[in-house]
Amino acid sequence: MLDILVIIKGIWFFVVGACLGSFAGVVVTRQGKLFDGASRSHCDYCQSKLTWFDNLPIFSFFWLRGHCRFCHRKISRQYPVMEMIFGLIFVAIAWRVGFLTGLTNSQTLIYIIFQLTIAFILLTIAWWDWREMIIPDELVFSGWLLAFFWSSYQYFHSPRSLLDIHSPLTANFMGALLIGGLFYLLFSWSRGRWLGGGDVKLGFFLGFLVGWQNVYWLLVLAYILSALWALWLLARKKATRKTRIPFGPFLIAAYFLVFLLGDFWRVFF
Repeated sequence: MLDILVIIKGIWFFVVGACLGSFAGVVVTRQGKLFDGASRSHCDYCQSKLTWFDNLPIFSFFWLRGHCRFCHRKISRQYPVMEMIFGLIFVAIAWRVGFLTGLTNSQTLIYIIFQLTIAFILLTIAWWDWREMIIPDELVFSGWLLAFFWSSYQYFHSPRSLLDIHSPLTANFMGALLIGGLFYLLFSWSRGRWLGGGDVKLGFFLGFLVGWQNVYWLLVLAYILSALWALWLLARKKATRKTRIPFGPFLIAAYFLVFLLGDFWRVFF
């Protein structure tokens, strides 16, 4: 009975994540302008209005065989891929916080809502940066404010003082200053050639999320992932040494590895 309940919970989180991934696609495609006079979803090519059946996450793409129902142009595969990533990340977070297999209470419920909201913000940023090479300030600042309120809540329920580097608020600010400060130096030194201003703000946000204890591993994973991707592109001759590659998605992927795998991922290094 418990296994069936776990499966049902997992499916529910996957569906919610996929639906939010579909919404994120609208946000990214319209550059955040959701109410621009064309609030209904439409084909990017022929502008035909889409029905609810055409908008079912993942399913509609395969049902329509990856083509618009009206003009028959190909639909980008990034939509079902990102919807699936959103769904899988949501399930992974529910597993990580013990929501799938453990008993739930008000504290766990608040925590998972916080983590899922952060995940939605970060995945949307990653998608936006990957597609447009832009990290929107609105999403970064909104996520940081949410993280600050949660960290403050943890601090007021912790016996540690602000002078203790292991205090939730202190550890998070130290992490933010370490990554944000490092990225700012790289941005200034290279005059924006190595990192963009958006990466500096994202670094501050992610550093705040992981705290100083995980800064090193976050950076190591991010640079390894980005280097592997660059080598893969070079090997397939899809990029040159001068090709610009967005760094935000790799930072965010590293964050999820740090958060989801906890202490276990360190065995790989």
